Amino acid sequence: MGSRSETVFRRLVNFSTALDELDTSVAASIIAHIIQFEKAWKVSKHDGEIPSGFHFEPYLRVDDPYRLCQIRVGPKHGYRALAMFLNRSSDAYWIHLFKKVKNRQPEDMQRARILAQQLWNELKREL
Repeated sequence: MGSRSETVFRRLVNFSTALDELDTSVAASIIAHIIQFEKAWKVSKHDGEIPSGFHFEPYLRVDDPYRLCQIRVGPKHGYRALAMFLNRSSDAYWIHLFKKVKNRQPEDMQRARILAQQLWNELKREL
């Protein structure tokens, strides 16, 4: 992975669509948290320096040349935003956004894994 300070975050269409479907105040809160996280990421040297308020959580069992991580965002941190960080690159992608609902998180986590794999397959074709 490149230097964190050089990370360029991009939002995938499905992430932006999910954001656009939310109430304006909820979306504004999520965007504010995402911007704060991006700043914190860029000044950090490793994951342990990410402020605990984001509840930064790497997903396990990702064997591809990227990492998949989630943070808590939005009102009462009731939403999860998933970012994909490419190994040996300063590119990062916001790929999935969902409201934390009891008994649904495993499905949403699996959806994020699928989206990340699809994006990785697209990126490989472009290389």
